[in-house]
Formats: sequence, C-alpha cells, structure tokens
Amino acid sequence: PLDIGHLEHAQLGIECLCPYSKKNLGRPWVTGMIDAHSRRVLSLYITFDNPSYRSCMMSIRICVQRFNRFPEYVVVDNGSEFKSTYFETLLARFDTTKKHRPKDVPRFSSIIERWFGSENTEFINNLRGNTQIMKHVRLVKKENNPKNLAIWSLEDLYNYLAFGYAYGVYDRSEHPALEGMSPQEAFELGLA
Repeated sequence: PLDIGHLEHAQLGIECLCPYSKKNLGRPWVTGMIDAHSRRVLSLYITFDNPSYRSCMMSIRICVQRFNRFPEYVVVDNGSEFKSTYFETLLARFDTTKKHRPKDVPRFSSIIERWFGSENTEFINNLRGNTQIMKHVRLVKKENNPKNLAIWSLEDLYNYLAFGYAYGVYDRSEHPALEGMSPQEAFELGLA
C-alpha cells in the first residue's frame, strides 16, 4: 500500500446547483487517487474548475490528511497539469517519482479508469440530475432534462460521493481483483 498511486481526472455525469441562487452550475470535475495494491481510494477532490495542477495538489493534500503520507510513485497521463512546475516541485520535495503512462495505451490506466466507471454506474447514475440520458439526445424532453432535474450542491455531492460511497461503501465491499477482500482489508493487511 502507498507504493504506487494512480492520479486522474474525470468529469462527473451530474448537474449541480448553487445552494443559494438555485442556478445550474453545470458538471463538476473529480480528481481521484487510487492505491494500485489495494484498490483503495486514497483521495477525491471535486471542483468546477477544469483539471489543473491545483486539483492534483489538492488530491495529494487530502491523501496526506487521511494517511499522513502519499504514494512513493504517482502514475499520471500526459496532461499538461501533470507537467506543471508546482506539481513537479511538490513531488520532488518529498522524493516521489512521477511516472507517465504511455500515450494511447489504455491498459496502463485501467485501475483508476475502472474506478471512475464503477463510481458512475453504482453511484452517479442513481442520483437525480445525472446526465446518462444525454447519450440519447432524442429522448431528452423538458421533464427529463438533467439541467431541470438538478438538486445537488457541490458540497452535498462531495460529502455523499467521498464519505458515503468512495471511503464507505466501495472501501468496504469485496473487490473482484482482491480475491474476496475489500480494498480497506487489503490496505490494512498490506500495511501490517
């Protein structure tokens, strides 16, 4: 555990509202870090900003808050946010090695990409205001348009996604790659 961490961004398939004005703010981005050994979600950070070095650094900050350290190797894709001076300085300062995944080779990012898929099918697609119907634009009407059905504020969505699903349900559920163990059990067993 905490040897290799995969860091990636994805846009969530749900519309969010401002809690005060009730104005639709659009779809947020999630930055996540997954432990390669245990498949445990180390950190999640949600924002409306496009992926940037700030999202990466916040994800690392959350990982340090939760576990008092972060992985020795961080696997990233070839996005410009992973090549920023600030991000590389942070990793260098704490002797963390950054590894770039090869371009156009999806199997190198399968761990975190699969988690984003699970998070969408098991959690996001079951929430009101999800954008799943937008795949079939001809079926979208005023009554089922996600922009009109949005009820989630960014804070509420983060609390339910991070603490309810990722650090809770997903963390304690059996994972097929872990031979009947949950990510939490595999993480704790590896640390022991």
